[in-house]
Amino acid sequence: MKGRKQDDSRLIAKERLKLMVDSEPLECSETTMSRMKQEIADIISRYYEIAPDNYEIKVVLKQNKKRA
Repeated sequence: MKGRKQDDSRLIAKERLKLMVDSEPLECSETTMSRMKQEIADIISRYYEIAPDNYEIKVVLKQNKKRA
């Protein structure tokens, strides 16, 4: 049952991130970026015991351009 909970959590996080990136301009405030990094860190800490000093989270937002 634990695997299903992890899968559900992963899918929810993925959808949240996708909606956030799709709905907001590519330039986001420091507050928004900080919150996004904290949410990612919270998710990582659910699966791995890693001290925050031992990893770095970088978020690179790229603009999606539709091909003609």
